[in-house]
Amino acid sequence: MLMTIPRHRLRRPASLIPSGIAAAVPGGPDPDAVPLLPARDYSRLKALLRRLRDPADPTAQVLADKLGRCRVVPPGDLPSWVAALGTRIVFAVEGGAILSRTLAMPEDDPQDGTALAVSTPVGAALLGTAARDLVEAVGQDGRRAALRLLAVHHGPGRWPATAMPPDRRAGSAALRSRERHSDGPPRGRDMTRVRRMSMQAGTETAALRPPLLMSMGDHDRLVALAEVAARRSPLVARLLQEETDRAEVVPAGGQVPAGVVALGSVAEFRDAATGETRRVQLVLPGEADIAEGRISVLSLVGAGLVGLSEGQSIDWPTQDGRLRRLTVLRVGAPPPA
Repeated sequence: MLMTIPRHRLRRPASLIPSGIAAAVPGGPDPDAVPLLPARDYSRLKALLRRLRDPADPTAQVLADKLGRCRVVPPGDLPSWVAALGTRIVFAVEGGAILSRTLAMPEDDPQDGTALAVSTPVGAALLGTAARDLVEAVGQDGRRAALRLLAVHHGPGRWPATAMPPDRRAGSAALRSRERHSDGPPRGRDMTRVRRMSMQAGTETAALRPPLLMSMGDHDRLVALAEVAARRSPLVARLLQEETDRAEVVPAGGQVPAGVVALGSVAEFRDAATGETRRVQLVLPGEADIAEGRISVLSLVGAGLVGLSEGQSIDWPTQDGRLRRLTVLRVGAPPPA
């Protein structure tokens, strides 16, 4: 049931409203607003959606729609004014009170009134939303209510408690990758430029785990594979989950630039531990054939290569815990079927 707040609780002391954010933004919910999610949240929400088995559940539909059109970013690139799992949010319910809750997964909700599970209509609606935005929550009975996200707090030492866009246009620019999505997702050349800037700004330490880029389709498959392989291959499953958590994900309909190792790609790489150069095709587990040069993404080498670009190196563990440096030399398209 959608939460309802008595009207007599609408008025609250002005001190409860963070300064500078009480002004209403005209208009209703923006149907074209693109939710922004860190990769770790995206992975956990995909798993949650699989657990919500009722396709007629309005909350499941909201989450499915949000995951289908969101933009996924590495955790460190999430703007300070966007609501994510674990953030403390301040929001107002239409005709109701100003409330403060921590967004949480259902299993992390202490049930003491301090958290707001993303499996609820209100939690699902606010996740990925920017401060000042107006969104709509749909209850189990079909009733709708408008919600205004007022402020976001990502925790001590990271962002101020009233983090929000400096102005409406600045917020829109950050949420939409400095361009509106009315004409489609960010183009491949834009994604390449952003990644190149990140790499140039990085240090040698950062190069040991360089930026990654994945298509949304590959990201979904790898998250599912990591879950399935958790018992059979715990080391690879954990490493693959870590890589999907920190990867930048190209939105649905976008294209991964040439030179990035994706499922199906043919990659030539060098192993610094042995000095050996190999040429392999990265495939799903059922398509692997070492004799034919096809390695599974659930192998240690395969999990280490996926998402890397030509020229990037990564320090990657072996089964006995030692590190070896893998460097991608060249990336080619899949061979003809």
